[in-house]
Amino acid sequence: MGLPDEDASELDRLPAGAGQQASTLVDEGFKSRLLRALPGCGLLALGLFLYRDLLGWLWWNVSTGRVESHCAAVPLLAVGLYWMRREELEAIPVSSGDRSNGVGLVLAMWACVLELLATAADSLLASGISLILLVHGVALALAGARRVRVLLAPIYFLVFMLPLRYPVEVLLGFPLRLLSTRLSEVWLHLAGAEVMRFVASVYEWPEE
Repeated sequence: MGLPDEDASELDRLPAGAGQQASTLVDEGFKSRLLRALPGCGLLALGLFLYRDLLGWLWWNVSTGRVESHCAAVPLLAVGLYWMRREELEAIPVSSGDRSNGVGLVLAMWACVLELLATAADSLLASGISLILLVHGVALALAGARRVRVLLAPIYFLVFMLPLRYPVEVLLGFPLRLLSTRLSEVWLHLAGAEVMRFVASVYEWPEE
């Protein structure tokens, strides 16, 4: 079956070598997109390598169903917060060449230094803090300060991904236990009970 007359006439009007030129343009466009994507892929691979301990900890919590297993869902919720603000974000022009881009690069470099120190000290909490600072710095360097103001909530929502239970228990657990023990001693004395407190425990006076 031959082409209709109209289509055949259109093909006849195409200059010689037009198909080859179009193919060359497609190849060049693909190569340019690939070259633009290579730095991002390299940075992603570097980030996965630097934060391998933190990511491994998240996966271990999810796979074992521990108390901190919710931490792995926090990045997904942060992406949801970003998606809810995408229209507001698209309405703000990307700023480049201002001071905020340089500040973002400096912040990203300090975050990498903090990650190296966290790895040496085997501190998952410091590693998580450096990851949040790195995301903030990269966003500031690429998008500018005006867009980052819209992204502050999704970025710092990642705080809930950090392993905070053990540091909080260490810092607040025993002081709160002492406070509750002292309050219990006061209330028991007001109620007429003869008790004594020793560190974080309350004992009843032995009967004579």
